[in-house]
Amino acid sequence: MKKGVIQQILFNKQSNEARMFNREWNEFLVKEKGVNLRFVPHFGCQDSDGIYHSLYNLTLERFISSAKAGILSPDLDKLEEIKNLDTDANPIIFYYEFKD
Repeated sequence: MKKGVIQQILFNKQSNEARMFNREWNEFLVKEKGVNLRFVPHFGCQDSDGIYHSLYNLTLERFISSAKAGILSPDLDKLEEIKNLDTDANPIIFYYEFKD
């Protein structure tokens, strides 16, 4: 952490390069760019087929409210199920598959 802000680092093993950032933009999650969600999923890990992100329980209530308010992308998988989640549900895990 740096001044109360969580810093994330991505390390590319092939190039031996690291990239540090404190905020991600997830264009797959929302309808319009620029919406300040305050619950962007956190980078978890990556395999050869895609990337895993997770949404912490502390932000789940805001995430569900945003789904009900129509802020999230209508293309989001299982959007109707998200709208009906309880705020004490397990963390949400997102998987983004790489495409050629």
